[in-house]
Amino acid sequence: KEQQLSLIRNIVFMGMGEPLNNYNNVLLACQAMLNRKFWNLSAKHVTVSTVGVIPKMRKLTQDLPQVSLALSLHAPNQPMRTEIVPTAKQYPIEELVQALDDHMMALTKQQILNSRNGSNSKPKKQKKKKKKKDRFVDAIEEEENKNLLSI
Repeated sequence: KEQQLSLIRNIVFMGMGEPLNNYNNVLLACQAMLNRKFWNLSAKHVTVSTVGVIPKMRKLTQDLPQVSLALSLHAPNQPMRTEIVPTAKQYPIEELVQALDDHMMALTKQQILNSRNGSNSKPKKQKKKKKKKDRFVDAIEEEENKNLLSI
């Protein structure tokens, strides 16, 4: 049984409802998976996918900045997204992207802190540089909407 658990490398919370609408249980599950006494997964192998519930995205950034956050847009623009996703009217794409960027910044800061904690050297002041942000887009085509999603 221990060997079977060691074969699990990545966990993604998605599907069967919005994970962030079940926030407390998802948070507890993530914490258990990152805990050395239980699963001992690396945070970079734990992802929470969301359709974009901004208040819960921000809460996840505050509570678990080290896990990955995936955003399922369902459409390439806000008008189409509003037709497909009921919550899209409440959470526009621009605000979702900002919340995702905030999470990515918190994740980067967490990674820097972790790397510094592992070394004996004092942190050096670094010049602030504007870097191009990398975003990855997975386009999942549905048979009936082949011409709809061309990202």
